[in-house]
Amino acid sequence: MINSISVLFVTLDAGVAGEVVDRIRYRGQAVRYKQAGNARDLERLLQSHRFDAILLIDAENTLHLEQLHEVLEQNGFRIPVVLITDQNTEKQLSAIDAGAFAVADARNHDLAAAMVIRAAEQIKKDRELAHLQTLLREADRRYLLMLDSLRHPVACFHEGDAIYANEAWRECFEIDLSESLDRINLKEIVAPEQTNDLGQILSQWQSQPESSETCERLTFRTRQGRTFDADLILTRAILSGDPCTVVHLSQPDRESARLWADRRLLSHMDDEGQPEPVASNDVITAEPEESDPVFEYTPRRSVATGTSTGTQATRPTPVPEPPARSDDDHRSAFLQAVADMLARTAGARRSLGLATFALDAYAQSPEQIPDVLERAALALLRKHFPPPSVLARIGDGNYAVLLPSLTDSEIKTQLDALLRAASWQNVVLPDGSGTSSALSCGVALVTDDSRPPAEEFLQRSLRALAVAQQRGGNGYHFDGSTEEHGTASPADSPADLAWKARIEEALQHDRLRLQYQPIISLRGEDIPRYSVFVRLMDADGEVHEPRDFMPAAERSRMMAPLDRWIIQQAIGTLSRELERRPDTMFFMKLSSDSLDAEPVVTWLARFLQRYQVAPENIVVELREMTILTKLKHAVLTAKGLRNIGVGLCIAGFGNGREPFRLLQHVDANYIRLDSAFIKNLTKDEKTHAPIREITTAARESGRKIIIPRVESAETLATLFSMDVDLIQGDFVQPPSEQLDFDFSGGL
Repeated sequence: MINSISVLFVTLDAGVAGEVVDRIRYRGQAVRYKQAGNARDLERLLQSHRFDAILLIDAENTLHLEQLHEVLEQNGFRIPVVLITDQNTEKQLSAIDAGAFAVADARNHDLAAAMVIRAAEQIKKDRELAHLQTLLREADRRYLLMLDSLRHPVACFHEGDAIYANEAWRECFEIDLSESLDRINLKEIVAPEQTNDLGQILSQWQSQPESSETCERLTFRTRQGRTFDADLILTRAILSGDPCTVVHLSQPDRESARLWADRRLLSHMDDEGQPEPVASNDVITAEPEESDPVFEYTPRRSVATGTSTGTQATRPTPVPEPPARSDDDHRSAFLQAVADMLARTAGARRSLGLATFALDAYAQSPEQIPDVLERAALALLRKHFPPPSVLARIGDGNYAVLLPSLTDSEIKTQLDALLRAASWQNVVLPDGSGTSSALSCGVALVTDDSRPPAEEFLQRSLRALAVAQQRGGNGYHFDGSTEEHGTASPADSPADLAWKARIEEALQHDRLRLQYQPIISLRGEDIPRYSVFVRLMDADGEVHEPRDFMPAAERSRMMAPLDRWIIQQAIGTLSRELERRPDTMFFMKLSSDSLDAEPVVTWLARFLQRYQVAPENIVVELREMTILTKLKHAVLTAKGLRNIGVGLCIAGFGNGREPFRLLQHVDANYIRLDSAFIKNLTKDEKTHAPIREITTAARESGRKIIIPRVESAETLATLFSMDVDLIQGDFVQPPSEQLDFDFSGGL
């Protein structure tokens, strides 16, 4: 039985509706009901409420059963209909054949009430079944994604026939990616002389408990007849509701490992272990890192202790640090190093530079930037700024380097070499695509015996970094200077010009595709919220993710027209989605370039009016860095958005010492935390406190917190225990062109 049901009465007779409601309540059921007298009222109520059953009272001047079914079909609803009629038995049977859930005589209100309750129970079971099927499909998808990411061969077999094989398995057995798995049998993967051995292993394993697994060394044979030895590991799984045997092959030696991995760039299989990424034009691949980069700093002894402090000083011994140290810890330790070095510089009358770096790829969609890009940038910084320079990570995609005893010309020489290497370095991402690790840089320099506070010195460098980013990135700027430097200006960069042409062509020939990623509530809300992304298809049909072309779009001044196209297309899609779910909300990003172009509020209001979309269904996202670098424009834009009723979200929030001070200038409804907050969430409990603190402060001020990049069940469980508001990430659902997430089911 159910606790409460929601019923829609289609009738002009409120008295009959009231009598049936009384009979339902008499049977011990709580009931909420609405009444529609015509097709227009029916469509309006269907869009704004969720009903468990519809009771149609057959009478003059009301909708007929066929008309009601037509309205339901046109709007995509499957709600059981109970018909009350005074027609004869033959007509009642015809109504059943026409799709009515049940038919009751006009004088038998008890039967009508019982059938409404039964219909509500049935739709509840149907919804539960649909939800379970959705969960099953989602579990299958996540499981297969996990298998896809494994570097050792894995395949799934149902009743001996292959139903899945990851890329490593196909490479190992020399199976073309386009070839079907239909004809691949489990007993055919081993050498002929070991077919009986495999049969015995399978027979013994299948008689063991479901949780058991086995491991045996066998000789396997590829499609081309080559053989190799490997350890066979068998486990069980359920795919699409069917039990299957999961076969894992281990990597027992280097020679056989290369058989399936020579095209996967797995250099970490060498006996010496995984090498550190090389900062050069070599390919950087998305290999896992043992631990996060740690801050390395040891204060050198002063001249009074008898140790030289010249430029030929030996490399300082790194101080061992816990692997899960937070960015705040790194920043504090780095500021202490800056203070120490400023004291030595002032006394010795030497120059001291402080450079801050940011990955240009973080200007757009930072939640989609993989860790390999940060590791590639870190490798470059380590190569170009060896000791006695001091390197620290101070935020998501942000680094700081302390440069003792270098003149501005020497720093510029090193920066030119670094930015050139970063711009041309090819970084291979997990999906197989490539990108560069282009950087922006800001430099503050002390050349006299002054001794500014360490935090002030760092802020000067960050302000210079903001200028470099504002000018398009892939360059550097010195604090107090109007001169801009870079490896290539936006107008001269061949790569950026090529991307600019691709973007312009995509805009002209409709080769941009929007994707939507759900933002779900952990506090019981079922409001459909989606974050909007864009992909680009070139003339050859190749698909490019935002991280591939957004940095170039920033540098080539293409972001303003791109923003405008994305928002207009998204509002058009939203207008159609609102017919099905009137409470749907779209979160759409706005770049810094759009703040300089035609006033955003003007054309956004025009789009909303054209597509008849309410402003409260829209949330515009501005990155924290964008607001800081263009505060005046951001404040005016935020006020304009608030005046027309559009929501505002600050993305990449929380990097500053007092992040909530920013909200005094720009009032936001939503706050999307910087993804650095959850990088070590499941490894270090110390990272929980900042999230709890920001979440509590935001909730007290009436704002909602969005946690991005939720990529695992462990992260989700941790966030759930911390009582956060909203989450987003590939574990929930990757970006998709379909608006099909079931928000009512949660996770």
